[in-house]
Amino acid sequence: MTLQPIQAPAFRTLRSQWMIGVALIGLFAQPALAAETDGGPQKGEVSQEELDNSVLLPSLSMAGASENSVVITNDTSATATITRKDIERRPSGFILNGVIKRLPGVYTGGGPGEDKDLRLRGLDKEYSRLQVDGIQLPGGGEKREFNLDILPNALIGSVTVIRNAPAEFEADGLVGRVHVETRAIPEEQQIDADIALGGTKFGSDDGWGGSFAYGNRFGEHFGFQGAVSYVDEPNIKSKDKLTAAGLLSSREVEDKPTKRFAIDLDAGYFWEGGEFHIRPKYLSSPEDKFKTAFAYKITGTTVMSTPV
Repeated sequence: MTLQPIQAPAFRTLRSQWMIGVALIGLFAQPALAAETDGGPQKGEVSQEELDNSVLLPSLSMAGASENSVVITNDTSATATITRKDIERRPSGFILNGVIKRLPGVYTGGGPGEDKDLRLRGLDKEYSRLQVDGIQLPGGGEKREFNLDILPNALIGSVTVIRNAPAEFEADGLVGRVHVETRAIPEEQQIDADIALGGTKFGSDDGWGGSFAYGNRFGEHFGFQGAVSYVDEPNIKSKDKLTAAGLLSSREVEDKPTKRFAIDLDAGYFWEGGEFHIRPKYLSSPEDKFKTAFAYKITGTTVMSTPV
């Protein structure tokens, strides 16, 4: 048996017949499609009957206003700020530590009954720094930190926590820093006075505090504002030791009152091209510490205590 190849003319004939068949199918299908579309609404259109039965509603326009404002900034560092309005609206005491703890990611600490160390992101106080009007104040803490319990908030305008500080700041604030800006000298006379009294046991460990602030502009070029703050805060704590039987064997009572006195001044000279300020501060926070230790003995049925 011999196989012969298909000749080229036969292949061309079959191809021509197939193309003619496709053309004929399209020719007969076109009138059918036209018959379906003529005389009725196409897809997406509304018929005249539906238009006649429809009800035309009046147009309604709404206008609103939002209290929230969007601020676009080129600052790449993450920040959170408390303004003077927030400080006056919420009870924050007379010292900076009562204001700064309201910022997210910020908490304060110290010894038992004390609240003076700045800590960010859960790290120790040595990794955080505080600056006032762009100047990092020297601190007297054991790790160069600035204690928050000596800076009054009478002249504080805003407090901002800066995370991932850019290169313009010093490198020792590893986890971030807190920037405090003082209040601007008011255009008109302004007087603020506050006083508070409180304690846990009335008559024994009461504390009180007060502040007075004054600001005004004198003429076109000069302005002044100042604040005086005083806080008397008691701090009494005790430590007990028990025997294996659960009896009291010794007790230590520590009395560590703190008296904070601060004077904050701001004298400014203004001209068309800028302003010049002199801002002296006096901060005093002496601490007196008294400790009394008692030892307890059981003689018969009597428990005796003697100061040590």
